[in-house]
Amino acid sequence: MDRPSTVVWKGAQTADPQLEFGRPGGPAGHAAGRIRLTPGTLTPAERAAYPHLTGYPAFTVDPRDRALLALRA
Repeated sequence: MDRPSTVVWKGAQTADPQLEFGRPGGPAGHAAGRIRLTPGTLTPAERAAYPHLTGYPAFTVDPRDRALLALRA
């Protein structure tokens, strides 16, 4: 995506979406952290670059959690 804070999530629900992450080998069912998402849209440039994602729900990372984006691969 053009913006590192855009998330497209097929099948996501718009009520309280969040990404949970943890360390490999951590306790099952217990997230080490959460990244909150807010409903958003793809930019025109993103829609042009990734037309196959146009029909899926798009979100932006909550500003309070943007520092966690450094964790992405």
